[in-house]
Amino acid sequence: DSMIDRLEHSFEQQRRFVQDASHELRTPLAAIRTNIEVAEMDGEISPDEYRQLVETIKSQTARLTRLSEDLLLLSANEEGGERELEPVPLVALAQEVAAQLGPLARARNVAIRVEGDARLEAEAEPDGLFRCVFNLVDNAIKYSGDGRLVTIRAAREATEAKVSVIDNGPGIPEEEQAHVFERFFRVDKGRSRQEGGTGLGLAIVRELVGNMGGTVSIASKPGEGSTFSIGLAAAPDAPERTATFAGRQATA
Repeated sequence: DSMIDRLEHSFEQQRRFVQDASHELRTPLAAIRTNIEVAEMDGEISPDEYRQLVETIKSQTARLTRLSEDLLLLSANEEGGERELEPVPLVALAQEVAAQLGPLARARNVAIRVEGDARLEAEAEPDGLFRCVFNLVDNAIKYSGDGRLVTIRAAREATEAKVSVIDNGPGIPEEEQAHVFERFFRVDKGRSRQEGGTGLGLAIVRELVGNMGGTVSIASKPGEGSTFSIGLAAAPDAPERTATFAGRQATA
């Protein structure tokens, strides 16, 4: 009976995921089709109106691309397989994330601060951890609000190396915190879609961190901000060394 219950729960999760994915795909596809039909039917469309239709099609196509890439990443990650872990300097990684997201932060009037011991390293898969921290910081910039501060902090707790992304934005209601790592869950559904989010960013973080043997958690109070923390096994103490993450790109 217990095995049957687990199987039924698994099938229900699969069914819900397919429904959610279908819904997410349907929305941009409908927008693309509608704009193409308008362009075909309106024989007196002006150049400015035509450009606006094309821009809408381009933006929705980009959204479909991000969604398909995120779905493929989750699918590949679920296939499992051994992950080759190595010592990753957390401050160096955080600094590279901050550099890549600097233009977005400046456009939103958000400051990014990196703090922590430059010698602290976590046993991780470098590209996977980079993607995770990138997703968390990208979210914090987009949803914390104008004039806010986002801090990326690396700290050691016993045998664990933690990298936390802290913002002083609006926070997340307690009843919704348990769901933020679920696929397609959005705290603010309308705003998330306007920002171009796929609803998979935090689910990807949970999957990638879990496959590295780590944990991800949230602490948030409405009106005070949110802290997302990734905990991984700390690498043995090592002298400070230069690490480069040049060339690593991530799109949330």
